[in-house]
Amino acid sequence: GDKQGAIADYNQAIKLKPDYAYAYFIRGLAKYDLGDKQGAKDFRQAAILILKRFCVVSAI
Repeated sequence: GDKQGAIADYNQAIKLKPDYAYAYFIRGLAKYDLGDKQGAKDFRQAAILILKRFCVVSAI
């Protein structure tokens, strides 16, 4: 598929909703597939956001 286009789309999604973990995760996959190892930082951000959400839900 169009990985560069997907990255651009997920950049926009993250801009609109900075806590959208799924967008970070999928953007990380696209970057990794293009050989951007630094893009793996998106996986870390996705994990942080997921853990934050889990902690909030667990506290309820």
